[in-house]
Amino acid sequence: MQNLPQTLEAILFVSGEKESLKKLEKLLETDQEKIEKALELLQKNYQNRGLKILKEKDTIQLVSDPQYAKSLEKYWQKSLREKLSRISLETLTIIAYQGPIARFQIEEIRGVNSVFVLRSLLRRGLISRKSQGNRTYYQITADFLRHLGLTRISQLPNYSQFKKNHHFK
Repeated sequence: MQNLPQTLEAILFVSGEKESLKKLEKLLETDQEKIEKALELLQKNYQNRGLKILKEKDTIQLVSDPQYAKSLEKYWQKSLREKLSRISLETLTIIAYQGPIARFQIEEIRGVNSVFVLRSLLRRGLISRKSQGNRTYYQITADFLRHLGLTRISQLPNYSQFKKNHHFK
């Protein structure tokens, strides 16, 4: 594949999570050696930039350069104090009423990619992520309930009625 480094970069950027080298080999119909070379090229391109490739065992992830941690922390502290966007509230509502729920299910309901909004909600501590097998599920946290002054999810408006009328897997 001629543009393998760019393709890997795009996948890792959109994913935001660790990706298995084996999974990428199958997806991109290439071998590990070519992926390794593409990653080396990306790593060289990221010198003196804000991004790095994090490689752990048989996974890779696109991450921010640790030298910018203080600036990123300031950024996240500021953004956490800001009000939630309509998109964030919509996604939170889906997770609250239908969680635990997989990202693809959230995206089916919303009709758009939800990677960035989920990442923001995770950083705010309003949702958590748990893995079961090869799937990742999102659910609300106790902090979310505390922000609403609730002690149980069943105290959400019309929660029991919604659960009774909507059976989601």
